[in-house]
Amino acid sequence: MWRGKGNLFRALVFLAMCPLWALLTHLYSIFNKEWRSKALMLKTMEGFLCAAPQLVLQLSFWMRGTMTSPMELVLAEQFNTTQQTQDVNMTIFGRDYDSEERYLFGFAQFLSIIFSFLSVFSSVIYFNGLEAHSVRSAGKLCLGIPFFLLTILYRSVSLALLLCFLKWWSSIIIFLMFFTTVLTALCIGDRFGRACVYGVWSMLVPVGYSRDPVSPLGYYSVNSLDTLETEEPSQTNVKASDRSSYFLTSHMLSSLFILFPSITILTVLVNRAQVFSSLTISTTSIFPISYLSMVFLPLLGLSLAVSLLLVRPFHRTDCTKGEVMEGNIIV
Repeated sequence: MWRGKGNLFRALVFLAMCPLWALLTHLYSIFNKEWRSKALMLKTMEGFLCAAPQLVLQLSFWMRGTMTSPMELVLAEQFNTTQQTQDVNMTIFGRDYDSEERYLFGFAQFLSIIFSFLSVFSSVIYFNGLEAHSVRSAGKLCLGIPFFLLTILYRSVSLALLLCFLKWWSSIIIFLMFFTTVLTALCIGDRFGRACVYGVWSMLVPVGYSRDPVSPLGYYSVNSLDTLETEEPSQTNVKASDRSSYFLTSHMLSSLFILFPSITILTVLVNRAQVFSSLTISTTSIFPISYLSMVFLPLLGLSLAVSLLLVRPFHRTDCTKGEVMEGNIIV
């Protein structure tokens, strides 16, 4: 629609039917290899638009203990949680489910978190073009995998904790992170619409930092190459290496100066709320509150520290002179 070759209604229909359309396209790409790139791109969009919010939301629900009693039953022993409803049946649409059936529900919910994480991780690997075609690209892949893995874990768990305890107040922190990414994308030459897309997609992991501002965002038809209307060149002359540097630096700074202090302050407030009832902040969680300062905060800080150590060598291997990532060409 932004390229002037579609309409809003059709775009919304494709967005709503993206999971089904991605599945059908994947099945068709088995017999027609020309559709493979399109299938991967659709799966990538599904990962950023569906799996990433699903991952954070499911984690926050589990941490709060809301609508997650089956999963709580599965993880009770591993995380030393308190099960108050183990012997109570669960009723859905008038049917009662005993503890064994609830265990299966919890196992399915646990798998949904795992699959959402894998979907986001595979999407960012594909969209950022991490492939081992040479020694340099292999090094970039070896550094990119732990960097993206730790970044997704750090941001998803941190956002889930904010949603668990702060609820709607966490939207302020989420907006600040979104606004930082959008502002950075605008400064390095992206248009406003493209910058907003990267702002949503980069909520958990940096996405699109190595793509040229005038290159196609995703895929386009080979038949329309002759008449394809690309975006107007940006007035900001930013080299590909500088663009990646600015984007990755902004992403890591927002994690360091926005998200981590928020988690630290949250830990202090929740611990004080247990002592002073005057603080109107939620202290309901599936795990002991002491885990915030003893488990979550140290592990999140360690993940952030390792990510900060990896981002510099990853950027150096990611910057190849004259290398520009283009969109995927689909028949």
